[in-house]
Amino acid sequence: MNKHQQRPSGGLSSLSSHRGVALITVLLVVALVSMIAVDMSERLRRQLTRTSTLMSLDAAKWVNIGAEGFARKILRQDFDDSSDKTHLSQYWASGEVTAPLETGAIFTGELTDMRSCFNLNGVRAQEAELAQLQQTGERPLAAKQFLALLEQLEIDSYQAEIMVDSLTDWLDADDFVNQSSGAEDSEYQSRIKPYLAANSALVDLGELRAINGFNQAAVDRISPFVCVVPSSNQWLLNVNTVEQPEQFVAAFSPNMTLSQAQQLMDDRPRDGFDDIDDMMSSQAFAGIEIPAQVKAGLTVLSDMFLLKAETRLEDGTKLRTEALLKHDSNNWTVISRRFGGRVERVLDSEAGESQ
Repeated sequence: MNKHQQRPSGGLSSLSSHRGVALITVLLVVALVSMIAVDMSERLRRQLTRTSTLMSLDAAKWVNIGAEGFARKILRQDFDDSSDKTHLSQYWASGEVTAPLETGAIFTGELTDMRSCFNLNGVRAQEAELAQLQQTGERPLAAKQFLALLEQLEIDSYQAEIMVDSLTDWLDADDFVNQSSGAEDSEYQSRIKPYLAANSALVDLGELRAINGFNQAAVDRISPFVCVVPSSNQWLLNVNTVEQPEQFVAAFSPNMTLSQAQQLMDDRPRDGFDDIDDMMSSQAFAGIEIPAQVKAGLTVLSDMFLLKAETRLEDGTKLRTEALLKHDSNNWTVISRRFGGRVERVLDSEAGESQ
């Protein structure tokens, strides 16, 4: 061998080193691409799940909205059959109705008379009462009735007075405390997270927790007996659709006992009283004189109902809706609509539109 021709030193090891670097680079690229692919796949899965959920919720939403049309049809039929009174033997009072749908979903709906419960917005003093109340310093009539209801529900008397007077101050337009146990801005501004009294009508029962004296236990206790009619500050009770005798005790306080209230319900005909004078003929009123102001808050005809609807789809998606229907100009109109139930709700952008 020529002495000038020498075997390259380390040639094989250098080539192996380059191949090793290339292999590691390829493996890193493959690993990176795999990570990106997995991430893209997970994002796609999430997006598909989100889209599927939104489509399911949208489908449930329109099922519930469609139920409003059926509810209006029922109310229209009941009103045509009996335009002078509303009672518990009509179609709307059938209770909770459950029906399977062609898509496999299950729909549940129920209509409730908003004149069969105590409208908390009615606690605010009426215009006709203001002058007299300013002179005497007494509570409004509806506030007295609400206090009587709280007593029937065994709410502590001291707490009951705070609840009634604070609610009255929350509803009225001024910032003056009308009773010593009431509360206005000064009370709410002194809290850890300060706020102001609404000085306007309630829109939802959920607002009660913001009012002085209304703790969760009290709200849970009174919820089956009270309601909020957003468009009305009038206390109005349909004597034909009341289902709890405590409502009558509160309405006719302090003249009626619980046993007399139960007798009044027992004396009520299956298709209800024809008018208030017909109701007064019940033996429950023997020896009892009812003031004209109290009678003015009684009725036998309801003009507002609440539709509670729930749709459960096959994939487990569930959507609750509450729609308030009001009788107006010989037609039933949806004046508000809420999604999500009593605790968590979202006001629909279409609420208030005529259906």
